[in-house]
Amino acid sequence: MAITTNIIKPDNYKDSVFLMQIASSAEKIKGVKAASLMMATPANKEILRAAELLSSDGEKAGPNDLIIALKVESDEIIKKAEEEIENLFLSAGSTQDSSCEFSPKTFDAALEALPEANFALISVPGEYAAREAFKALDKNLNVMIFSDNVSIKSEIALKKKAMEKNLILMGPDCG
Repeated sequence: MAITTNIIKPDNYKDSVFLMQIASSAEKIKGVKAASLMMATPANKEILRAAELLSSDGEKAGPNDLIIALKVESDEIIKKAEEEIENLFLSAGSTQDSSCEFSPKTFDAALEALPEANFALISVPGEYAAREAFKALDKNLNVMIFSDNVSIKSEIALKKKAMEKNLILMGPDCG
């Protein structure tokens, strides 16, 4: 019989594309039947619940927390899987850092490094996505909002602003 467990990483935001890559690798760990790594937003919890991957620990997690949801063959596999997933995070981080000479930490630093940019990909927790998209539109950038959980009111305002500036705005939840 399979065991479902959730490992919660409080206040540990990670991009969903990155998390999907880690989950794909985690499912290859011997003894892991299913793996999903998601931010604990209400929508993501619903997805985990439907997949029968949400435990009581996951239910308690907040939207800025990372849930590592695992379905494993035995209790012994949980610790092994957690260690291997941690190693995946570390190796992905070091690969990412070494592949780029300069990795800007802010929106303005990125624009300074790439003044010819005309496109911004927004992939942050939903509560911050509209703010970042408005910044990009203000800088005359076309925008793709990968993030979900953006309010309808914000989405409408963003799309109106993009139309007024003759810019493209895709999303939110454009993943």
